[in-house]
Amino acid sequence: MSKVLFFNFPGEGHINPTIALVEELIQRGEEVIYYCVEEYRKKIEKTKATFRAYENFMSRVDIMKRMNEKTNPLEMALRITKATDEIVADILEEIREEEYDYVIYDNNFTAGWIIADILNLPKISSCTTFAMNELVYAGVMNMKNQIDKESPMYQEIMAMYKK
Repeated sequence: MSKVLFFNFPGEGHINPTIALVEELIQRGEEVIYYCVEEYRKKIEKTKATFRAYENFMSRVDIMKRMNEKTNPLEMALRITKATDEIVADILEEIREEEYDYVIYDNNFTAGWIIADILNLPKISSCTTFAMNELVYAGVMNMKNQIDKESPMYQEIMAMYKK
């Protein structure tokens, strides 16, 4: 059967919804190589997928500081973008002599999308989300409207995505 590269964002709400999918793919004969942070190794290995770790870039982000002090949302975006760049390079080196048929990636973890593009592989996006109400949605839209598109941080993020 096929050999799939699976990339996921570190978080219960991203990992848990994919567990049954991975189990089903393996039951159907697919070979799944699943990349995530070390914290999720046991959960992923229970599916019989081959687990491979990438650096936990979330450890670079102080979520509580961001929430309490209302720091610039671009700060987290820049850190994740830089970490993604490093993760992509590391994984490409690790898999350079391997062959895959397709990629499944979490829509919040662009490393999978980038790697699929570089390897010219078909890609499938896994999209998990949480329930939103009008208050949560208004907060998200307010944060989006506060982004200064002229700031050096924003420009650096955009330049990295244009590479």
